[in-house]
Amino acid sequence: MIDHGKEEPTDLFEVHLQRWYNDTPIEVRIDNTQIFNDTVTTGYILALAKIIPFNINKGTHTLSVKIADSISSETTFTISDTLYIAVNYNSTTSEIAFIIQKNPFYYR
Repeated sequence: MIDHGKEEPTDLFEVHLQRWYNDTPIEVRIDNTQIFNDTVTTGYILALAKIIPFNINKGTHTLSVKIADSISSETTFTISDTLYIAVNYNSTTSEIAFIIQKNPFYYR
């Protein structure tokens, strides 16, 4: 858990690596603390590669993503109870996109 003083832990926080990963090396950091560093491939039936649950305190944080040591992006988010963040990667345009929401993602 990232401790930023007196903030209380959140109920649930997850990072979902979703679309367009094909044996793609990815590093994920929150507030400069590495929470994931591995190679992932999207399961094309569910459009999901990996779910990363993480204990985090309430407050404002920065999520940083690096693909193949060359493409990077970050977003700042504020969490007060439950939050889900999807990270999608488009290898054609070399773009990383974030979706931040309080409701869980559903995969069928």
